[in-house]
Amino acid sequence: MDTDDDWNDDDMNYEYDEDAFYDEDDEDDDQSRIANSYYEAKQARQTDSNEAIDKFKSVESMDNVEFKFKATKQLMKLQFKLDLERDLLDTLKSLLLLSKNTTLQRQYVEKSVLNALAYISSSSNLDFVRRAHSQTMDAVDPGSRLWLQTGLRLAALFNESHNYAEMEPLLNAIRTHVSGSGLGAFEIDFYALSIQYFLSRHNYSEANTAYVKAKAIQSAIPHPKSMAIIHECGAKMFMHEHSWTNARTAFFAAFQNYDNIGSSRRVNMLGCFILASLLSDDAESIGTFDSSEARPYRNEPELLPLIQIATAYAERNMSELNAVLSQNADTLKDVSLMTSSIVKKLASVIILEKLETERTCDIDVLAQHTMLPVQQILLLAEDLIVSETVSALISLDTRQIQLVGAADEIGHRLSAMQAWTEACRHALVS
Repeated sequence: MDTDDDWNDDDMNYEYDEDAFYDEDDEDDDQSRIANSYYEAKQARQTDSNEAIDKFKSVESMDNVEFKFKATKQLMKLQFKLDLERDLLDTLKSLLLLSKNTTLQRQYVEKSVLNALAYISSSSNLDFVRRAHSQTMDAVDPGSRLWLQTGLRLAALFNESHNYAEMEPLLNAIRTHVSGSGLGAFEIDFYALSIQYFLSRHNYSEANTAYVKAKAIQSAIPHPKSMAIIHECGAKMFMHEHSWTNARTAFFAAFQNYDNIGSSRRVNMLGCFILASLLSDDAESIGTFDSSEARPYRNEPELLPLIQIATAYAERNMSELNAVLSQNADTLKDVSLMTSSIVKKLASVIILEKLETERTCDIDVLAQHTMLPVQQILLLAEDLIVSETVSALISLDTRQIQLVGAADEIGHRLSAMQAWTEACRHALVS
C-alpha cells in the first residue's frame, strides 16, 4: 500500500531547488536545518514509521511553510498506513490551514489535497472517507475549484454506496455554483452524477432534463468517463421510454467513450447496442461490428448470447430465442426489459407472417408457434391493429384472427419487416 509512487509529495507542479539547501555557501543555516530534518524524516519512513511520524511533526513546528506542508502530507500518509484515522483527520485540518498560505502555488495545493483525498478514499471505512471530504469542503471557499472537485467526489461516493439521502442535498449545493457558470468540465461531471441520482429514484423527467443540459455544454472538452456515464444513463432513460433508436445511439456513444479509457464496460455497452438495434425501427443503420471500434470485440464471450439472440430473431426461431434467454438468465437480468421486448417483437412478426399466408389464423396455433400464452397473443394482436400495422378482426367466439385489409397492405408491412431482418443478418456477419 505504501509505494514511492503513491501520493508523490515532491513533484506536484511545485518547483524548488533541493541542492540550494545543501550549498556550502548558503547563508541561511535555519533553512538548511529544516530541509535536513525533512529528508531525515523521509529516510526514517523505511525503517520505523513511528520515528518518522515524530520527525515529521518536528518539521511541522519549524518556520518554513513549504516544508511544513510537505511534512504534513507525509504525516497523513503514515497515519493512513497505520490506520490512525482520527489523527489523520486532525492532520488534514492542519494541511487545509496551511493551504491558505499564499506563498504556496494554488495548483500545487489543490493537487496535493485531492491526491490525499484519493488515497483516503481507498479506505473501507466509508464514514471516515465522508468525514475527510466534508471537512475539506468546510475548510475551503464554497464554489472554489477545490470545493467543487471535493464535492463531486463525495457525491460519487454517495452514489456508489447508494446513500441517496446525503447525495441529494450535496447535489443541490453544487448546483448553485455550477449551473450556468461556464465551468464546463464541472458542469458535465455534475450532470453525470445528477442523471445517475434521478434514475436511481426513477425520476425520468428530471433525468432527461439533466441529459439534455449535459449534451448542450460546449465550454469544455469533457472527460470520456463522464460522457460514457452520461450516454449510458441516457440510454437507460430511452429504454424506459421504449425509444429504441435513441437508446441504440446512446449505447454506442457510451461504448465509444468507455473504449477510449479502456474500461471493461465497453463490452457491456456493445451488448446493449446489439439488443437495442434489434428493437430499433431504423434497419438501414444496423451493423453491430461495422465500426473499427467495435470490430475487435466480435468474439468476446460476453457478447455470444446476445449475438445468439440476434441470430434467433433473424431466423424467426422462437424456440432458440427462449433457450438462449433461459440459459443466460443471470447474465441477462440487467437487460430484461430489452429481451422481453425482443420476444414480443418476434411474436408480432410471426403473427404478421401467418396472417399474410393464411389470412385467418387460429389463436391457439399462434400461441403454440410463439410459445406465448393466449392472453399475450391477444394483446399483441390488439397492438398490431391499434397501431394500424395490420387490418384484422379478433373473434373470441371462433378463437381466430382474420385479416380484413387488402393483401398488398400486409405484404407491404412484411416487406419492411423482411428488409429489417436482412439488415439484422448483415449485422451478424459484418
